Amino acid sequence: MLKTAEDIVFENNLDDKEILAVNFSNMSKERYLVGKEAEDDEILATAESFALKAVVVARTSDYVNASIHRVVFLQNLAGILICSSKSREAEKVCREALTLAQKTFPTGHPFIAQVMHNLASTIHCLAISYKDEALLSEAESLAFNALVIFSAQEKSGYISEWLNLACQRYRAILLGQGLSPEAIRAKLASLGLQD
Repeated sequence: MLKTAEDIVFENNLDDKEILAVNFSNMSKERYLVGKEAEDDEILATAESFALKAVVVARTSDYVNASIHRVVFLQNLAGILICSSKSREAEKVCREALTLAQKTFPTGHPFIAQVMHNLASTIHCLAISYKDEALLSEAESLAFNALVIFSAQEKSGYISEWLNLACQRYRAILLGQGLSPEAIRAKLASLGLQD
């Protein structure tokens, strides 16, 4: 039988909110992977429940890593919501994660760019679904800002994988806006990037 995070905490007499939050997050990730692979909505709902519990514990706690965990756990929850076809809910969660990331990390930090990239991706999907030009424009702005941060970090030899993902998303958004391949190359070149 699958143990819940509450069972684990009770069995181990854990009184630490950080451990509880991390356990909820770990249970959520495990359920998410199983549910996604099995395409099982019930398992994904369990993953969502655990992810939400992790967020709640981190929100109501003041342990040392709580601020960082809030951002990470919100990102995890957003991913589960997207997988569960709840893109509007995921957008709200991603927006909250970005606000918290901007308060938690210094300007230009790569984790802010990761959260920004994830929000841009979510909004881009919504813009396509709803044929919403305002959302597409917002996704482009977020993707560009994430790309600027990743590009600056990459010049110092850091996170080329995220830079590649951000370039791909930015290209897709610009194509969706009707830009030509030449115009896209020029925009990327303005950041010192090649297409």
